[in-house]
Order: sequence, then C-alpha cells, then structure tokens
Amino acid sequence: MAKHNTTGWQQLTDVEKYQVWLLLPARRCAFVWAAMSERDRRMIKRADALQAVKASGAVPDICGPAMINAPARGRLIPFMPTEVRKDAKGAEQRVDVGYRGRHAARVGDVWDIMQDQARRSGGGFLFDAGQVEMGRDYAALVERCNSSGLSGTSLEVLSGKAGAGSVSEAVHHDMERLRGLRALVGPGLALEVRRVRPSLRGKRVALQHLDLVDWVCVGQMSVVEALLRSGWAKKGEAVRALRGELCACLDRMRGATTGYRAAHHMQKQG
Repeated sequence: MAKHNTTGWQQLTDVEKYQVWLLLPARRCAFVWAAMSERDRRMIKRADALQAVKASGAVPDICGPAMINAPARGRLIPFMPTEVRKDAKGAEQRVDVGYRGRHAARVGDVWDIMQDQARRSGGGFLFDAGQVEMGRDYAALVERCNSSGLSGTSLEVLSGKAGAGSVSEAVHHDMERLRGLRALVGPGLALEVRRVRPSLRGKRVALQHLDLVDWVCVGQMSVVEALLRSGWAKKGEAVRALRGELCACLDRMRGATTGYRAAHHMQKQG
C-alpha cells in the first residue's frame, strides 16, 4: 500500500479494511502492514483477537446448526449420545441416538487440556475414564454444595429438617457425600520429599492431597500448574509423581481397591 495508492484504502470502513486484510495473499501482508497507519494496525489486532475469541467457542459442524456460538462457554467437545437397546433377538446393544445423526457437545475442561497436551507430545492416556469421571463428579458436587449457601457446620441443623424428597434432604445428601469423599482423599502430602531427589525440589511448599484434588478438579488447574504453584521445579519425574498421587486420590474417591499410576496406565493402553 504505497503512499501514492492509499486513497481507496482510506475510504473503506473498518469492517471492509479487515475483510480486505483477510483476503490478502501471505506474500503481501508484510508490505501492507508496513504501509498501514497506526490506527489501522490497532484495528486489525483487535479484530484478530475478537476472531480468536469467537473461534474458541465455535460449534463443531457435526453438532448441527441448532447450537449457537457462545465464546464465553468455552471449547466444545462433540460426542455421540448412545443408549442400550434390545435387538429383535433380545440381545442388548449400544446404538447411536443423536438427533438426525448429529453429535451432542459438552464444554471442554482441564482433563481435555491435559490429554491434548499429552497427545501432542506423543504420549498415551494419562487418566482412565473412571478417574476423569470421578474428577468431574467431584467438581459438580462441590459446585452444588457451594451454591446451596450452607456451610459444613449446618449439616446437623439441616439433617433435622430434611424430609423425604425435600430440597434440604438433597443438599444434606450432597454435603455428607462431599465430606466422605474428602475423608477418602486424606490429609497426606501429594509429593513427599523422600520420593524425589533434592535436585528436583526447587523451593517446595507443602501440598496436601486435598489441595491437589481441589486445584485440579475444581480450580481447573493442570498437574504441571499445580506443581509450579507449589514451588516445585518442572521436571518429568516430579510431574509423573504428582500425577500418580492425583490418580491414587481419584481411585480412593471412587472406591477402587488398587491404585493406578499414569505410567502403568499408559503402558496398558499402549
């Protein structure tokens, strides 16, 4: 966009300028960018950022046109709803029940992010389906209890007022279950010093199992982020150890008799 040929550009609206920018071939972008005014550059950057936000909440095509694009909702993960039905011979089989063959979708979370990162690194499954389900169930349970407006000390009062099928009975059940799950997690350290060489410790801050579970499941923090927040150095052995502790906590919460470790599960899947 040389100085002798800017009249037509300046007569365009911001929307038209951005549309032209998107249609430019890659070899012309640097030349056009250098010739732009500072105002137009800021406009292009804002428009690019807006497009990125919109794309982050884009609805997959396989979900159909009924779902609207809602960037604040976050990334959507498509899945096909299924049901178990009996065939003509009475045998049970799982069949797809998506409306007109379309997929449903759920909002992506930290479990999807961690698995995507592992997949890009050439790794396998970090957590089994039961562990992920337990983590999501725990997060939903904490959200329900927090939104009830009652603290744990209200259980005794609430239990005396709970009636069959009442809202208070449901809240009481949720809070009792939350207490039970947290008791299963236990107060121990998620990453004990004696299990990691001194060169991997960094400026360690004590991290309890319950904090780890809350940070990952409720706070949507990855294992690596939890490690860094606790002052540990980002080392492969420390990450694997902390991931193993998280797997063990999730297994205890779901009542598993034997704990799983990420390395063991990856070998099994492989």
